[in-house]
Amino acid sequence: TTQRLTLRAYSGGTHIRNPLCVGTTTTATTSVLQQQQQQQRNQQQRLYASAATTPRVWDCRHFFVPVSKINNITPAYEGLIVANSTLPSSFVWNNCWEAAQVRVAADGGANQLYSTSTGRQYKLDGIVGDLDSVAPTVIEHYEKKGAKIMRDKDQNSTDLQKSLRYMTSLSTKPFEGITIMGGLGGCLSHQLSNINVLFQWTHLRMYLVSPENVAFLLPKGHHVIVTPEEQPQENGARYCGLFPIGGPATTVHTKGLRWNLDGETLEYGGLISSSNEIVLPKRPSQGASSADKRLSSAGSGAAAYAADGDVAVEVVVSQPVLMTMDFTHQRRFQM
Repeated sequence: TTQRLTLRAYSGGTHIRNPLCVGTTTTATTSVLQQQQQQQRNQQQRLYASAATTPRVWDCRHFFVPVSKINNITPAYEGLIVANSTLPSSFVWNNCWEAAQVRVAADGGANQLYSTSTGRQYKLDGIVGDLDSVAPTVIEHYEKKGAKIMRDKDQNSTDLQKSLRYMTSLSTKPFEGITIMGGLGGCLSHQLSNINVLFQWTHLRMYLVSPENVAFLLPKGHHVIVTPEEQPQENGARYCGLFPIGGPATTVHTKGLRWNLDGETLEYGGLISSSNEIVLPKRPSQGASSADKRLSSAGSGAAAYAADGDVAVEVVVSQPVLMTMDFTHQRRFQM
C-alpha cells in the first residue's frame, strides 16, 4: 500500500486527509502514533548499537551459492518479509527462507507466496498491513497454519514499514539481517518507497531482492561485503553498483572492485559507479591506488571475514550509498 496523503497545516496542528477515504485522523492520534513509532525506532537503534561492530559486515554468500557450499557460516538471527511483487528464483528464495527465523508477509505478499506450489506449504509468522490486497482465501490458508493476522489501518506508513515494526517487536534479540523478497521490481513508486525505508532503518542490515538483483544501503562508515569466489559467468564477472541515491557521497573509497574509487564524489548529475565488478580470481582490478593502502592501514582485516572460497569487498563512504549486485548468472525457474 502506497502513501496517498494530502497534508494540510493548521495553527492547531497537522491534519492528515486521505483523498480516497472519508474523514480525517485527529492531530492527537497522529501525534501519539508518531511518538510511539519514534520511541520504538530509538529503542531498536540503542539495541543494535550495543551489538554493533566495526566494520559492518554484509554476508551475501547465500544469494549466490547453496548454503551447503558456504564455508565457516555462523548461525544468525534473520528475518524475512515477503512483499507484493515478483519473487526471485527458487534458489535464492529457498536459501533465504531457510536462513530466517521470523517470516512475515506484507499484505499482498501473502498472495505471491500462495501462488507458488511450495509457498503454500510454508508457515508464516504473520500477515501484516491494512489487508486491502491479500485475498480472503489466502488469509484463511495461512491463519490455519498458525499465522497471526495483524490489520494496521495507519495510512501514514506502508505495509513494509508496518511489517518491520511488527517483526522487530517480536523479539529483543537483534536481527543480523532482514531480507525483503519482492522489495524490488514492479511498480517504480513502490521500489522508491522501499528504498526510503532503508534510510529510515539504517541500524538494520536490510536487503531488497528481486528476480534480477539484491540491493542494500551502506550507511556512513566502513563496510565489508562478503560474496563467494565461485565465478558466475564465463567472463568471471559479478556485476555491482554504488549509487548515491539519497544525495552526494562526497568521499568514497573501495577495495576489491575492478574499478576502485579513491576518495571520489558520487552524485547524480556527476559520477556514479554502475556496472562495476567484484574482483574474482583471474579478474584483475583496475584503478587500485592509495585506496588499498588506506583501507589496509585502517586495520579492517577484511580477509578475516572471508573464509576459503570467499571474496571480501571493502567500502568506506562519507554518506549513505545504495549497493546493488546482479543475479544475471542464475538460471531462473519457477518454485
